[in-house]
Amino acid sequence: MISPARERLRMALLTVFGLLFFLFLFGPFYWMVATSMMTEQEMLSVPPKLFPSEPTLRNYGIILGLGDPETLELARNRAPAVFEIRPALINSVMIGVLVAIANLLIATPAAYAFSRLRFNFSMPLLMIY
Repeated sequence: MISPARERLRMALLTVFGLLFFLFLFGPFYWMVATSMMTEQEMLSVPPKLFPSEPTLRNYGIILGLGDPETLELARNRAPAVFEIRPALINSVMIGVLVAIANLLIATPAAYAFSRLRFNFSMPLLMIY
């Protein structure tokens, strides 16, 4: 039997490890979203800011081609490759929808077969599938 003090220490260590692991996984995602909502000056500041002082969605509008023409032209001249995002976004959505449909068309009959039919190696195949 483990003593209560030892159990508390174990739980505290697991909690600390879990929080560090969460930060390790969540940190890059947070940084990506926070940076996308910063102004250019905040993005390039040294030391870097963890939180945008004035969060803005203006960067998303520029990338998607929304906003005033002068700002769009200035941004297009500074980073022309960024403005190829619309076709890439459309292609990604199309591929995602087609893959989801293909997955449903293949997985539905397979699930029915695994649930209703008994055949050799059905369990190992189910584990692989």
